[in-house]
Amino acid sequence: TSGSTGTPKGVTVTHRGIGGFTSAAAERYAVGPGDRVLQFSSPSFDASVLELFVSVLTGATLVVPPHGPWLGDELAAVLDEHGITHALIPPAALATLPDPAQGTAPRLRTLIVGAEACPAGLVDRWAPGRRMINS
Repeated sequence: TSGSTGTPKGVTVTHRGIGGFTSAAAERYAVGPGDRVLQFSSPSFDASVLELFVSVLTGATLVVPPHGPWLGDELAAVLDEHGITHALIPPAALATLPDPAQGTAPRLRTLIVGAEACPAGLVDRWAPGRRMINS
């Protein structure tokens, strides 16, 4: 586990679980061929596994832009320039983005938030017009 609630702990996960995990996530997040998933998480964080598997095992493109981490206008530019359709972004990072009503991330169809509580104001700003999932 990541250790976000204390000391990191090792867990045993079988390889055969990857297929079921990926299938369920792909269905829940509506991701498939032609979609573009942002690799926002560091490979050292468990969420990176979701980003990797849900993209490459469904025929979507995993977008790994250089020079992260990104916040604010830089993150908005990554979302726009790479045509990101799916992203897992922690609320603290999401809060730094320009308002979506101003045209930020127009292709973003599925927004997954996690790693911390998501304030209602962010949901009010980002949920309209897209699938927003608290993971």
